[in-house]
Amino acid sequence: MNKRKWVAAIAVFLLGVAGLSAQDQGAALRQRMRNNLRDFRLIRLTQALNLNEEQTSRIFPVFNRVDKEKQDLQKDLSQSIQELRRLLRNGAPAKPAAEKAVPEAERAGRLAELVRKIGQIRGEIRAKDDALDEFLAKELDPIQQARYILFQIEFNQGMGDLLDRVRGRRMTPLAPVKK
Repeated sequence: MNKRKWVAAIAVFLLGVAGLSAQDQGAALRQRMRNNLRDFRLIRLTQALNLNEEQTSRIFPVFNRVDKEKQDLQKDLSQSIQELRRLLRNGAPAKPAAEKAVPEAERAGRLAELVRKIGQIRGEIRAKDDALDEFLAKELDPIQQARYILFQIEFNQGMGDLLDRVRGRRMTPLAPVKK
């Protein structure tokens, strides 16, 4: 009997470790995909704006830095939004068995804090975009600036369309937005 308990405990441990490993692999895959998308975007940008080597060597490091900073902000934003959703579900705990519902006064205070934080993060993201636009205004000629505006719109629309097609092929419905 004791042997069976050990075998069961080891099996549960290995399943837990396998789950963590899969999560780590998923995170690594998402990061690799983000990097590939960023690289693809920079290649297409180079082509669309007809950048020369000097411009490329000045612009790419700034793009990469801003992208990394925005990625960190997006992660914080996503975590804050998840917590906001959790609190809006009547203070329902993330793990019902381990936590109790949040008291109403504490919940209202935390909601106000999260709304402020989300607004602040969104403002920081806009500021990064604005700073990048100012930098590009100095680095690009007027024709390249005009092409950049169109590139941004077309690239984002193209990526949205691509994601829609991929989702359609998988026949995976999107989760509804929880209000």
